[in-house]
Amino acid sequence: MDGSGKCYKAVPQAMNWFDADVFCKNSATNAYLTSITSAFENANINAEASAYANCTQFWIGGNDISQKGKFAWTDGQPFAYVSWASGQPSANDQCVSSDARLSGQWKTESCSRTNCFICASYAAPPTTTLPPPTSPSGMTDCYDWYRYGGARADGIYRLSPPGIAPFDAYCDMTTDNGGWTVFQRRRDNTTSFWDRTWAEYKNGFGNINQNNSWLGLDRVHALSTKNSNVTLRIELHGNRCTATSCYRRGLVDPAAWWWAEWYFKVGPEVDFYRLNVSLSPRGSLTSRTNNDNLRFYNNGQPFSTIDRDNDNVAENCASAGALRYGGWWFGSCTGGCRLNGKYDVPAWGSGFMWYTGSDNYDWWIAPYQSEMKLRRN
Repeated sequence: MDGSGKCYKAVPQAMNWFDADVFCKNSATNAYLTSITSAFENANINAEASAYANCTQFWIGGNDISQKGKFAWTDGQPFAYVSWASGQPSANDQCVSSDARLSGQWKTESCSRTNCFICASYAAPPTTTLPPPTSPSGMTDCYDWYRYGGARADGIYRLSPPGIAPFDAYCDMTTDNGGWTVFQRRRDNTTSFWDRTWAEYKNGFGNINQNNSWLGLDRVHALSTKNSNVTLRIELHGNRCTATSCYRRGLVDPAAWWWAEWYFKVGPEVDFYRLNVSLSPRGSLTSRTNNDNLRFYNNGQPFSTIDRDNDNVAENCASAGALRYGGWWFGSCTGGCRLNGKYDVPAWGSGFMWYTGSDNYDWWIAPYQSEMKLRRN
């Protein structure tokens, strides 16, 4: 432990920046990808990393994901001390790494690159100078409205996160202690999701006053990256499947309800709104093992739409053949998570579907309703 009350731990396991961030937060109370606030601290970190000869770069907690060119630490410490290498930071990359075994100089790299990393844990939570919002214009998300604004009713609220123009969003103030910002709602088949363009998924579509809406990827990026730890919650209601249309075995409960949560971030448009998502720590949509299909198939993948094919296969998974999966984070057209697919007659693996990856059943869900929402922790 140094004089700042921090304990450092170099992790010689290669991960992308987002996964390293989640790993550190889950490793101990008050733990983060390390900040570096002085030359003395930089030297301490270099000493911690010196034993790991197989690691060339180490992720640290610096990034400009929330606002390009404005770097911040994930633990909220001021970004005052810097140790940039010559020609750095690069405007093309957003996550900061250090060659900690050598010179201790920093550079920016693609957040999807895999590096070793350095965690730091505090004896007490780090303090920041940011005051809580006190007026409607200062509410950055639904959690602000719940915690600081005293809001307890579900409904539409004006949000003002940094780096993006204020906008209205639907806030869920009742589920699991409230404060959830809803970014996808599907209540029926009156609004088509699968055939929307890149521009529509970027900016949002539908009507949040009614049944079906998509908030927009620019806004989801801003909301999921402005804080160091953000939870994604997905809820599915009902199942339109029959035993013959979707199931290999098992029973169908048309009135069932499923949910699960993940730690997640959505990258900026320049990185195709890439999804980074942890293993699910709780919920009924996955078995929280290698059968976590959102993590297994979609983590680290860019977003694709019918007019922007960013997946890793020749066909466009958003629009291919009879699949009609719609806008989503595809690596390939396999996997069971596509909640923007066509709301059509249920069939095995097509359209608006979810595969639970259950250990005991091959459960495909063709939900009547879905909701995707986020809340900072």
